[in-house]
Amino acid sequence: MAVNRRTIGIVMMIGGLALVLAGALGAITSGGESEPASTTSTSVAGTPAVTEHLASTTTTAPGTATTTQAATTTTAVDAGTAVLAFFELQVAAIESGDVDFLLSSLHPIVTDLYNAELCRSFIEREILALGDYQATGQVTGPQSQTFETGTADVYSLPTSFTFQGGSFDATATFAFLDDEVRWFTQCR
Repeated sequence: MAVNRRTIGIVMMIGGLALVLAGALGAITSGGESEPASTTSTSVAGTPAVTEHLASTTTTAPGTATTTQAATTTTAVDAGTAVLAFFELQVAAIESGDVDFLLSSLHPIVTDLYNAELCRSFIEREILALGDYQATGQVTGPQSQTFETGTADVYSLPTSFTFQGGSFDATATFAFLDDEVRWFTQCR
């Protein structure tokens, strides 16, 4: 299965829909309590925030009128969550042999420093040969990093993998470009 930007968007939209449905189910099962409703929406870098505005509730008792405005909040998914979501797509691409996804999601700094054909060859020869590729810690960053061909605010993720019978610990590096997560490597 090829993982592309459209697939990432669909997965994120489904996740957002699940959150909205969970909130609606919670509102239905709360038994009509008099607390004001609140709506939380999420967005990931590259996707617009979706915010639901709830109508005001007016309660009238003899001699009084009370209006309660529903609280509305917008919460963006933090960069660490977006990096981890991308990492999972990257792992799936490695397991399925999706060289095109891995190459197209490289940060342009990498393809400017090396050439695309060298990177494709490297991905086919070494990245696809990684086994048991997994995150072993938390995402940290951003930290400004300068490369020969540019500067990027990078996020780091401790990882481990197997390669040619050996086990290795490493640090994967990512950055946002046009609100999309991209990865770094040294093509050789």
